[in-house]
Amino acid sequence: MFCRHLKQTFARRKLRSHASANARVEREWSLVGLGALLLYASDELIRHEIPLARLSAAGSLRAFRQIARDYYHPADTRHTLRHRLRCALVDTYPRAHKASRDYAQKKQIRPPAGPPRIQRANKPRIQLARTIPPLKQKG
Repeated sequence: MFCRHLKQTFARRKLRSHASANARVEREWSLVGLGALLLYASDELIRHEIPLARLSAAGSLRAFRQIARDYYHPADTRHTLRHRLRCALVDTYPRAHKASRDYAQKKQIRPPAGPPRIQRANKPRIQLARTIPPLKQKG
């Protein structure tokens, strides 16, 4: 699970460094940063007797980013980092098996059954065609 959080949630699927030594340092500090973030969030959950199984890595990261973004101009002063971390939990509802969903099928366009049938215009069709107003030409 930790690798999934590092790659997807923490957006470290590709490292930004070009040199191998720098890439290693970047990977290690990313691991340290994510570990510290989750450790701080788990400490807050333990203080309030919330099971650690409900810890959301994405929600915790979102809480830290909101606090860092709104540091000088807080949008909502009632919600501290600790409060946001307590609310950053995984849902408790049971998830359904996604493989069994009935996805809409892509529409299959069939080619025409054969060559077009040309019919001669009879009197009712000619009269119907004369009732259609002519198109106005531009200019």
